[in-house]
Amino acid sequence: MVGSDLMGYKSKLQAAKKDFNDNVGSRYGFSYSSTAVRLSGEKRKEMATAAVGKLFSDVRLMGLTAVRDALIELISAKPEKLHAALQGSRPAFKKLRRAKTFVEIMTAPT
Repeated sequence: MVGSDLMGYKSKLQAAKKDFNDNVGSRYGFSYSSTAVRLSGEKRKEMATAAVGKLFSDVRLMGLTAVRDALIELISAKPEKLHAALQGSRPAFKKLRRAKTFVEIMTAPT
């Protein structure tokens, strides 16, 4: 079975998504965009700098649930750097052991 034979190709799938949004999603305030926005690294850094500047200029923003949740989500992806910066040194992490391969597990002496 070939997936594109069942679902159709990209244009057919996008048309189905647009049709669904027009008939269902738009009733609830959702919008559909067929193109994803890709930001350059420079643009992302610029946006991050502006966001941090805004947070420092108005500390009350930290009390907003949406801001707090967004920060937790972003920081949880790579918390090590922020944790180290707040602690003043690199945190000590336990070194992970290399996982055994299937062959090593199956041929290990019993």
